[in-house]
Formats: sequence, C-alpha cells, structure tokens
Amino acid sequence: MAASDCFAETAKQVKWQRYNGGFFTIEIPEGWEVVTAGSCATFSFIIRDPQNPIRRIFYFGEAGPVYLNEHQRQIDYQYMGMNGFPVQWINMPTVQPLTAENFFKQFYLMAQNQLVQNFMPGTPALNSFQVISSVPQRSSLMDADAKVIRALFKEFNIVGEGMFYTAAAPLLPYDGISPGAGIGYGFCCTGVSSYKKDFKEWEAVLLKSLRSLQLDERYITQCRQMQDKMWNSISEINKIWDDISDIIQESWEYKNAVQDAAAEKWSDAMLGKERLYDPDTGEVYEFEAGFYDEYDLNRGKYKNSDLQPIPNDDYELWSRPTKNGAEAI
Repeated sequence: MAASDCFAETAKQVKWQRYNGGFFTIEIPEGWEVVTAGSCATFSFIIRDPQNPIRRIFYFGEAGPVYLNEHQRQIDYQYMGMNGFPVQWINMPTVQPLTAENFFKQFYLMAQNQLVQNFMPGTPALNSFQVISSVPQRSSLMDADAKVIRALFKEFNIVGEGMFYTAAAPLLPYDGISPGAGIGYGFCCTGVSSYKKDFKEWEAVLLKSLRSLQLDERYITQCRQMQDKMWNSISEINKIWDDISDIIQESWEYKNAVQDAAAEKWSDAMLGKERLYDPDTGEVYEFEAGFYDEYDLNRGKYKNSDLQPIPNDDYELWSRPTKNGAEAI
C-alpha cells in the first residue's frame, strides 16, 4: 500500500450508510466492510475501510481464552498426552498478570492463532502494542481489570494509533491440578483506530459509528432466555456500546501534552527514526535513527551545523510536523 493512498479521504468527506445485519443495525461510512462472528455473549464484529485497513472499529464480546500462567499449559499438554480430549486453546498466549494492558500487548499472538482466525478472519494484529496511557474503569465482572487504553501499534509496516477498552478477567481459576482450567478472557474487547497521522481526525467518526449500533429487541430477549451470564449482567444491552464509546471519548479528551510527546517518541522508535530541530527556525526534521551521532561528530561537513535533538520536555516541539531531514543538511 502506497503511503499516499492512506490519507486520500478525510473524515469530513465521509458519507454514511445504514448496515442491516439481520439482528442488528449500525451506521457506517459508505463502502466500509462489516465482518461478524459469534452470537449473544460471543457476538463480535470488525468494521473497516477496505482501502485503509488500520482505520477500523472492532468489538469482541469474549476475546480469548488466554492462559493465566504457563504451568497450566504444561498441565494441559500432560492431559492430552494421556489420551485426554484436545485442549483447543493450547497454543494461545499466557497473560500474566491478567491486566487490560498485558492483554492487548499479547493480542498479536491471539491474532496469529488458528483458533482466533477461524472465528474471525482478519482479527487485528496490533503488533508492538505500546501503551501511552491507561484509565481504570468500573466493571460488573468479578475480578476484572477494566481500562481504557491509548496506544500505538504497528501493522503493514505502518504506525497506527487507537483507543482500546477491555475488562480482562479470569473465567476458570488455576488450581495447579485440573486440565482446561487457569484461563481468562478480555470481555467487551473494543478498539477504534486509524493511522497515527490522522487518528485525531477520524476518532469522532469511528465513535459515531460505534454508538449507532442497535441490536434487535427479540434477539436480546433470546439471549437472555439462554441465561447467558455475560448478557444477564447488563441491564440495558443496547447501551453497552454507547457506554464504551463515552468512556473512550472522555479518555481521549483528557489526553495531555506529555502523552502526545510520548506517542511521538514511541512512533519514532517503531519506525527507526529520530528528530532534530533547528534552534534558529524552530523547524523539526526527521532522520534515520542513529544519524545524530555521526552528524554531531562532523557538523562542519553540513550546510546546517546547528541541528539539535528535541529536549524530552519540550512538548510543543514534539507536536510540530516533521520535514524530510535532507532539506536541512
């Protein structure tokens, strides 16, 4: 994918269409794809721009399972080796301790797993998931670690940015004996993301779509009649996505200059870049990582010999757009 293709459309140009999935409806940008899987507590979807696949919304009612510790996996291997039933999640990652941040950091391993791909092809990879900030949230689930997380990630060799929510909680406790135990899930696992360069512009569009999702009341009744624990714990099912959207929106609005600077630094690290600025003009330039060390020893060889690294606490400089370093030297 050419970089110039990523930003051809702006959020202001979005045209909306209503998608009818039979038991649910949702407003989506015109031309976007909708992929669904599961039902009731496991109902999941991905909504994405086919031309810019990092620009998307995803929701997994139950994401997992993951192991609570590595010893449980060994118990399961021993059990299968004694002609026990296959443990389908034997190759899923271990998330220890089971926190919302750690869950998303291991999400790339879940996305690679055949069990997950069979359930939802195209599950977001979220490689190199780097937490910029996290805000604890209340959850009705016992022992859940629920947080909204602002983070960077890498897919298709491009840095993306997003806001993510999950309530990470154990489902079956670890007792050191029982096969098939010692697992947890990320419940209501939700994310909105786009390219780092334009997430601020697209965030409102993504949340507007997420808020618009409505489930058919008859479908909700059927799920409740099944006495599904996850769904019974929510008094107004159709409000869950609206609630999550509000949580994400509030967390995004509370972001600050320190977080913004941290995001820029991590983006440079992911892409193998570094920034220098011209103290005389205030212009910020982007170079390959490691350039400054060679430059500093040989300043006289360059037409501009005054470039400096950006101070860690100069948040205003970190927020400025970058220019190609070749223009400065």
